[in-house]
Amino acid sequence: MERFLAGGKCGGFQTKIPKDPRNETQDMYWEYANSGCIDNYALRALTREPCVQGANTTSECLQGAKDLLNRFTFILDQSCLNESVEALGSALHLNFTKDGFESRLHHWHANLSVRDRFGNDTLYEYVQTRFRRDIELYEWSKNRSIVVCNN
Repeated sequence: MERFLAGGKCGGFQTKIPKDPRNETQDMYWEYANSGCIDNYALRALTREPCVQGANTTSECLQGAKDLLNRFTFILDQSCLNESVEALGSALHLNFTKDGFESRLHHWHANLSVRDRFGNDTLYEYVQTRFRRDIELYEWSKNRSIVVCNN
């Protein structure tokens, strides 16, 4: 859900859509929620065959992504990306410092829940249903991350 709201929107939405939905931009967010470029993004990136089908994405598609991730040496969790990159650097004996990689563009919205950031329960529930397999993959991968975040 954070990925959906994150900066760097895919496709033609990159420049025309604001960071969080507002009343006057709900139509754009509905269009974005239905675009192919955002549909279960992580699963699409991690699976070979075109198995991503929105809310109808199968558990076999999800398992294919899990099988691939099980072959990875390191998985990083975006929820604590800075700490994960530091741990990765340490494991690889690289001298990473937080100041050297901390994103100036990535800002957490600690004061608002993701649901509140959507500002529209129907849109939130639609996106949650459509991207449920991506959400399942993220929940599964969090416990395999080099750093298990406190969120």
